[in-house]
Amino acid sequence: MESVFVFLSDMYDTLEFDVNRKFSEDSADIAGIDHPDNSIKKAAKILENNFKFDVPHVTVTKKLPIAGGVGGGSSNAACFVNTVFDIWGFTLTEKMESLGLFRPLGADTSVFLFKYFSDLSGALYMNGTGLDGDIERIDLPTLGHYVVLVNDGSKLRTKQVFEYFNGEVSNPVGPKHITLSSISNFQNSLQPVAISMLPHINGVLNAISATEPLFCGVSGSGPSCLGYYDSSKAALSAQQALRCYDLVCLSSID
Repeated sequence: MESVFVFLSDMYDTLEFDVNRKFSEDSADIAGIDHPDNSIKKAAKILENNFKFDVPHVTVTKKLPIAGGVGGGSSNAACFVNTVFDIWGFTLTEKMESLGLFRPLGADTSVFLFKYFSDLSGALYMNGTGLDGDIERIDLPTLGHYVVLVNDGSKLRTKQVFEYFNGEVSNPVGPKHITLSSISNFQNSLQPVAISMLPHINGVLNAISATEPLFCGVSGSGPSCLGYYDSSKAALSAQQALRCYDLVCLSSID
């Protein structure tokens, strides 16, 4: 399955490291997430099993919606790994050589790790699972463009969405054809599944569409939805129009 990743500068969780304390059972605890499902804890085990250095304790402060389809858990795991490597003094080359170790963390984490390890900016394209496929930078404009993310308080676990997914995907696009002029034609193959599970998402999408974004759709596996805008004025206007929802965040793009 093809994916396009756009990285938001002003929306993130916060990870605070204590290098004087080893990673332990209470490290990376997140309210509302069971220990086995915590991507940072899984990443810590991979680090502990493959490197001789001490993995430091980390505290996580959530801002991104849990089970919101925005890659919060995956990006946190990638940030954690990259920061630990920085603490250990690893080079970008050494980081990239370790990429395959983190396959168990999933495709999204692979893309976030690739972004950190390659030190790239801008949007990324993924085909496959992120490790057995291609990841590359695409020329989708990001400078001066904005995303407004909307979540009405709903949650969807990615695993559940894929369990209902019937395998029907949009026609392959390829990285060379992902441009600003074609963005309005993007189709998220998981969007119909998310809507079938939570029909009220349609109302959120209609509200975003009314603000006339360049693109409107479900983010990832949902239920969060987004509008993509080519000016801060348009994005600010959309943010105001959508303020009735539980979470409405405006962000520039990295």
